[in-house]
Amino acid sequence: MGWKFQYIKQVPLQRLVSDHVPIALQCASKLKALKEKLKEWSRSDQGSLKLQKSRLLSQIADLGSILDSRIMKEEAAAKKAELYLELEEVLKNEESVWRQKSRALWEGDKNTKFYHQSANAYKRYNHIDKLEVQGETIVEPARVKEEIVEFYNKLYRGGRMEAYWKHQQLS
Repeated sequence: MGWKFQYIKQVPLQRLVSDHVPIALQCASKLKALKEKLKEWSRSDQGSLKLQKSRLLSQIADLGSILDSRIMKEEAAAKKAELYLELEEVLKNEESVWRQKSRALWEGDKNTKFYHQSANAYKRYNHIDKLEVQGETIVEPARVKEEIVEFYNKLYRGGRMEAYWKHQQLS
């Protein structure tokens, strides 16, 4: 009998309260491998919506010229209809990708330029390009990150938050 999940590592954990041994399944290495395969697929012709879209548009244009010259009219018309259906599916997928990136909740809007701008605006809005600390303006990304980490370390480890919450409870 073959084991279906042969690459998952099974680790028995320490028995604390229960009368059975808890088991942990380690499948992180498989997930990492899956991530790499998905990245490869995404970079391939099949995973790239832009490449699929341009390929379909090119094929539709070629069939349009065949239809205009009246060579194999019926087969070309059927193939063209099939390509239009594929193109519609690719456009729906593209819309979905941009909707996810923009975090917009609209349905049925084919304006991918809008979604592209929304996604980029969201990135710009969440980006800190400069920071003023004690009168000094910091613009280097590494220093900005350093100052932010230092600020929150002082805030949470310095006891200020504890004092604040104690004060709130007394009020």
